[in-house]
Amino acid sequence: MVLRLGRAALPFLALALVAGACSDKNLGTQVTGNTIPVAAPNIRIIPAADREPPFTFHHQSFRFTAKTLDGASISSDVLAGKAAVVNFWGAWCGDCHREQPMFDAAFRTFSPKGVVFLGIDVRDPFSADARSFVDTYKIPYPSVYDPYSDVAYRFSVVPFPVTYILDTQSRVAAVISSLPESQKDLNDAIQQVLA
Repeated sequence: MVLRLGRAALPFLALALVAGACSDKNLGTQVTGNTIPVAAPNIRIIPAADREPPFTFHHQSFRFTAKTLDGASISSDVLAGKAAVVNFWGAWCGDCHREQPMFDAAFRTFSPKGVVFLGIDVRDPFSADARSFVDTYKIPYPSVYDPYSDVAYRFSVVPFPVTYILDTQSRVAAVISSLPESQKDLNDAIQQVLA
């Protein structure tokens, strides 16, 4: 059977595909032909043997140089040799507002253990909006201002929010699609990468 759609149906088909991609909560993921369990429905832990080389994800380098919201220069070198949590957020993103208190709590728990936290503000056309978000939540770690998604592109980010947890070899070890479902899920994912 062949299904034929008229041109009028194309926008609805595109919307359905995007909406489906944004709400995917798989219970596992295919890695080298095996289904691996995840820490929570939207958290994928990548086994060490299946991780890509340092500073690489989806066969693409995520090395970057950018400016923080404070105007300071920063690069991916701050992530080198340390476990790191890289969270992509935007002041326009409702889920980002809901997840930020969890990241602040995780920072207080894991930064004393040497874990680096870095925020990447994406698609905010005005840095004042992003600064207001940082001030509202009193975010204690630096955030890159990425209005054109240049850094997000290097990480192959779609959709937002998304978080990457890097191991001490600067390899992506876990991916959190959307916001963590609980503080425990976020902390458990970071702890698994540290183990």
